[in-house]
Amino acid sequence: MMENKELKKELLKKVSAADDLLLIKIQSIIEAYEDDEIVACTIEGKSLDKNGYRNEVERSLKESKAGNTLTTDELKIEFEDWKKSFGPE
Repeated sequence: MMENKELKKELLKKVSAADDLLLIKIQSIIEAYEDDEIVACTIEGKSLDKNGYRNEVERSLKESKAGNTLTTDELKIEFEDWKKSFGPE
């Protein structure tokens, strides 16, 4: 297999000489690659790509608009309960 530097040089030559169809295909491959990139993690540690992140944001906004929110006091209680679940300090 070619070394990274040589591969880049060879690909640049081919892209420079490419017709429109090949350029569109290359662009699609790059976009798909970028969409698969991990951009965030859930509080549970699940990795999220761009689409997964967008879905989580949309879901959260829907929950918020539906009134599924916590007051500051409720959040403090939940946080304290969560800390207790780890046992004594």
